[in-house]
This record gives sequence, structure tokens and C-alpha cells, in this order.
Amino acid sequence: MKIESDSDHFDLYFSDEPIVEATSHYPKSLSRIAENVTIITAEQIEAANVHTLAEILDRAAGVFVSYNGQDFGSSATLFIHGSTISHNHHTLVLLDGVKYNYSSSGTAETNGIPVAIIKRMEIIKGPASSAWGSALGGVINIVTKDSGRKAIPENKIFLSCGESQTSDIRAERKGKIEAAGYYLYAGKQSSDGLRDNRFFDNENIYGKLNFALPHRSDLQLSTFYTRPEQKYFDWAANNLSLTGKSRDFLTALSFNSSLYDNLDLNITADIFSRKLIQGYSIIVDGFFGLANGLFQDNVYLEENRSISSRLVYSGEKHTLAGGIEYKKTELDKSIINGQFFQALGQNPEDVGNTAKEEHWAVYLNDTYRQGKLTVIPGIRYDYHSITDDFISPSLGTVYQLRPSTLLRASVARGFSRPYLGTLAERDTLFSATNPDLDPEKIWSYQAGLETFALDICRLKATVFFHDIHNLWSRESGKPVNKGKNERLGYELELETIPLHDLSLSANFTSIYEDNTEVDNDHLYNFNILLSHDNPELWRTELTGHYVWWQDRDSINGHYNDFLWDLNLSKKTTLQGMQVKLFLQVHNIFNSSQYWWDLIENPGRWGEGGISLSF
Repeated sequence: MKIESDSDHFDLYFSDEPIVEATSHYPKSLSRIAENVTIITAEQIEAANVHTLAEILDRAAGVFVSYNGQDFGSSATLFIHGSTISHNHHTLVLLDGVKYNYSSSGTAETNGIPVAIIKRMEIIKGPASSAWGSALGGVINIVTKDSGRKAIPENKIFLSCGESQTSDIRAERKGKIEAAGYYLYAGKQSSDGLRDNRFFDNENIYGKLNFALPHRSDLQLSTFYTRPEQKYFDWAANNLSLTGKSRDFLTALSFNSSLYDNLDLNITADIFSRKLIQGYSIIVDGFFGLANGLFQDNVYLEENRSISSRLVYSGEKHTLAGGIEYKKTELDKSIINGQFFQALGQNPEDVGNTAKEEHWAVYLNDTYRQGKLTVIPGIRYDYHSITDDFISPSLGTVYQLRPSTLLRASVARGFSRPYLGTLAERDTLFSATNPDLDPEKIWSYQAGLETFALDICRLKATVFFHDIHNLWSRESGKPVNKGKNERLGYELELETIPLHDLSLSANFTSIYEDNTEVDNDHLYNFNILLSHDNPELWRTELTGHYVWWQDRDSINGHYNDFLWDLNLSKKTTLQGMQVKLFLQVHNIFNSSQYWWDLIENPGRWGEGGISLSF
């Protein structure tokens, strides 16, 4: 995908360049995609000077980000089109097509994957089960940067520092040695905590090797390791502090081959493992007569092994993709008890049961092109060894009403299967389980219009209706299938071309949810970005974010304010190096935006940094 300047930014749309992969398991242009999709590029991420996925996803239409404090590096969960706090498992996160959601919670932490390795993110809003299986809310596919193609290495170093000993250090290198291209990354982030001593520390590495093989084939090996540690909050009312430590490891081996001019084969095998420790510690002496120390640790060990194969046929009017997937998952939950539970006669280490699951799936989708009309049917069958199997059909159409205007419509059936953390026989102190839980089911209908007819701006409007059955709720902390839920809403997006170096982008998402469990059934957010970019001056970006969650009065949420950030950056050349300096002020008006008073967001804070490319 080529995005080199503002002049060809809009050429990205309605072109035949292959830029989106997640919708059909193969790359195709936005003009041939019926789903509601947003693309975030590496250029946008770099311009925003963000540190986590959540910070940039928070600006996308239809995406709601629930932070655990909005501290530097804080974890967050992602909701697409109004999934509520208790349904954070609805969004599937992929790292180069490999599923990154955890078996213990169904979610994917956003603070472990470094933003520097991202080439682009593809966001599918609405069920994507006909392509990916359990993806009721949508998919976020993270496509990593390409390996190098030149013998002379390219290097990049990034350094930022801010208040509360906050720092972010990154190093990248890519190049080519004979027939092997490579991309390497290493990074470290840390902070003493911008509010309430909510510390964060992380180190991660990523590597990718591409080997060119005979007969138009190649082999790709990638490896990723990350170890985020953070303090979520102090639960002063119960004299407890909650911290989290994670160790994630993913490695994938992929073989690609062009069997014929119009037939491509992909075979991928991957291993994803994780160790998570959720620790509850006593804050001060005197809690039931106990001293400072461990209260209880919940320990999760999981391992996912999968293999998949895909064939893509590209004809004059049809592009067919069919594939098969197999995955084996194992999750072990155990408890380490502190002195309080040991005084009650509990063992220091209470080993839990191990839950196992096998899953396989087959899918087939087509992209049929006939003049201005594109029709995209798809179907997938998923088998799970410990819950119901599922068939997910979908049908979408795209019609080019005018050279600058597209009409889109789609209907899809999807599901969200119970993750192993909800099915394991053993409950933990703060998490109950239900081995009889059934999958959640959805029928989704969407329609939209996208146009450049005004020449100076891009306009996009989408309406959607999601009808969900078997929705999970909680009774006495235990997940149960309870009733249905209907979500009706719309998205509006505006993006102007630069005028005197000044440009504007904005989006608004509004959702009405028929939900009897909350008093306020409306949910909406608004994002605005005003940018002034003159190469002779400092680039200036002013971003604003507003969100209205459903009723949170019971946990004292406060989110009736805009959060404004100011970002200044300057690019120059020094002795052959590309140098970028930046200064950033977060929450410049000291606004409050949090859904729970235990995780209040920080006030105004600043940081600065430099990046060198050579």
C-alpha cells in the first residue's frame, strides 16, 4: 500500500491497490469491500506520537476504548459498536492474521503490542464470523511492517520522556542479506504512574525473516515477546491493590506460493503462549491484623497451537478464497494464597483444573465483479469440542453509483463462543465460571455511503442494526445466557484535503441499545483532529475526544467532558539523518473522563522526544 503524501491520501480510496486483507483472507481494495472498514496507517500512528494501540484506536469511528486509568501504558479493552463493559470478548484482535485474544478472558490487551511495528490496522466493524469465526463485534487486524529489501540496512531510533519518569525507547532495523530480508524491533516503556502510583513497565522484541524460495515461493518466520507489568488501582475500601504481570510469546511460520498465475497457496503454523498473574496485595498493615504482603494471586497459563491452509483463486470476475483451520488450546488456572487464606486453612498454592479445547473450521468466500457491482458472499463452519458448533453466512454488495461515490450493504450472521476462562470448572476469588455457557449469536445489517463528490473532502455515513441473542449476563458473578439485545446506530465521518496546510477530520458514532439492565441506553463518541502541516514550520495537531458511556452512576463514572491533546512536531535533516522532534501536552484542560472512580484519568501532563532515521 502506498501512502506518501497528502495529495495521494485520497487516492487510497476507490483505487485497485490491494490494501485490506482481513475481510476475505486476501488483499483487495476498499472499492471491493462491503463491510464497514476503517484503515489506520503507519503514517497516522507516527504523526500522533502514540504509545499504545488503544490511543490510536480511540480516534476511530465506531470503536470505544475502555481504559484502566488512561495512564501511560495502561491496559484497555476494545468495544466495537457498543459492546458493553461485560462483553469485551466480542472484539477479535489479529497480529498478521494470528489470533491474539486470550483464553483466560477472551480479550486482547492493547498495551503489549508495540505501535512501532505496525504497517497498518484494519478495523472491521460488525460480525466477521464468516471469515474468522468467533468475532461477534468485529475484528482489528494488525499488519506488521515489511522486511527489508535492500542490502544497506535502514535504522530508526525513537526516544520520549515525560512526567513521572515516563519513557519510551524503541529501535528498529531492516535490511536484506542475500535472499533473506529481515525486520527487527526492540523497545522498553516505563512510568512511575501519572496518577495514584499506577506504575507501568514493559519490554518487547519482534523479529521477522523472509526467505525467497524457488518457483515463486517464500517462507516467513516471525517471533514476538512482550512482558507488560502494571498496577491497575488501589481498592482502598477493601485495603487491596490490584496488579498484573503478563508474559506473551508468539511465533509463526508461513509458507506462500503462487502455484499458477491465478492460484496462490498459504500454509501457516503458529504457537501463542501466555502467563498472567493478577495479584491482590494488602496495601497497609492492620488488614485483619495482617502485615503488608500478598493477599491472593490468580495465575493463568495458556498455550494455543494452530495450523491453517488457504487457497486463493483470482479469475476475471471471481476471486475465491477457501481455507481450513485447526487449533488446540490449553488453559490452567491456579491460585497462590497469602497469609489471610493460609490462616483459614487454605494451601499456599491451590492448583486448579486444566481446561482443554480443540477447534477446527472451514470457510469459503467469493468476490464477484460485474461492472460497477461487486457481490461478496461468504460462509464458514466452526466446530468446538466443548461448546456448540456454528455456521456463519454473510452477503455483501458494493455499487459504484458515480466515479466518486460508493454504496455498500451487508448482512451477516455471527457468534462469540465461550472462552476457556468461562468454562473451566474452577472459580477464582473474583471470577466465577459456567461450564454450561452457550455461544452468543448475532444477525447484523449494515448500509453505507462513501463519497468524494464535494472534491474537498471525503464523507462516509453508515447505519447498522445488530440483533443479538443468548447474550451473556451475570448472576451472582457467574456468566449466564440471558435474553437478547438490539443495537441501532450510525457513524458519520468527515475528512478534508489540506487547505493552506490546514486539514480537519472528525467522526461521530451514536448507538441506541435496547437494554433493560441499564437506565441510560444511549452510547456515543465524537473525535476531532485539526492539523496544520507546513514543512517550513512545526506540524501542529489538536485532537479532541468525547465519549458518553451507558449509565455508570453506581460506580461514580465521570465522562461528560472533552479530552484535548496538543502535539507539536518538526522534521529536519542532520548529517544525512532524518530527525523528528516532538512536544506533546495531554489533557490540556484537565478534563475528567473515566467510567469508574477507582481508575480516574490523569490531569494535564507533558512529554517530549526525538526520532532518528538513518
